[in-house]
Amino acid sequence: MAVALRPKRQASRQPASPRLASRWAALLATAPLWAGACAKVHVERSLRVQPMEKARESAEERGVGAKVEGKRDGGQVHVQVHAVRRCQTVKLQRAEGFERTTRVAVGHSLTMQWAMGGLFFTSGAGIAAWQWTHPTPPATDGLVAPDRSRSTWLQAGAIGAIGVGLLVGSLWQQLGLGTSERSLGVRELRREGRVRDCGPAPPGAARVRLTLPDGTSLQADVDAEGRATLALPEDVEARMQETDRRGTLEVLGDWRSQTRIGL
Repeated sequence: MAVALRPKRQASRQPASPRLASRWAALLATAPLWAGACAKVHVERSLRVQPMEKARESAEERGVGAKVEGKRDGGQVHVQVHAVRRCQTVKLQRAEGFERTTRVAVGHSLTMQWAMGGLFFTSGAGIAAWQWTHPTPPATDGLVAPDRSRSTWLQAGAIGAIGVGLLVGSLWQQLGLGTSERSLGVRELRREGRVRDCGPAPPGAARVRLTLPDGTSLQADVDAEGRATLALPEDVEARMQETDRRGTLEVLGDWRSQTRIGL
């Protein structure tokens, strides 16, 4: 009666086994969680303006306004209104705008990404080299020996691919660090100054208003010569405040004409 004998295991002749590759894969898969391998880049943007000519200054009219004066005379306030032209100083200048972008790596995150990429690539290459130099032993006595080389090659390729991806990403981010500028085109900058009186204007119809310290409002129409008279109430002294005996005189519709007069 023939008895089949089991072939002796060849494990002792192999310096390592594919299980080592599986352990390496598990170890490397958790390494980014320990080190935070994903690089962080801080981006800061600002605007830079490059003048292309000297500023050109001009005055633009802003319509007709009024300048008002008033003086108390007993129980009346005599008002004089002067029509004036209003002008505004404007500065124009052609300039080119640039958007400046500055990118800097946060802490040592980019360095860690480089290190993790190198570790993954080296590990994948090491597993592949081990598999190349330690092929699966041939079958013995006609029995089929288990072939785990395919799984090992896949693990080596996956780990190496992760390393290549991290290295390529690190290189891309490294090249993007620093300061760069992007032109926004040429535009005409406009800066407006304050509105001021710039000369007399033909008189026109107007109505003046005097507001007393207690809030009482008195109004009168201005004649062709720009004069008006406001009659104060008989108890005007009682309406005054000891700390402020002034009223606000203005031409209706022109807040710039407001002025304070003593009563």
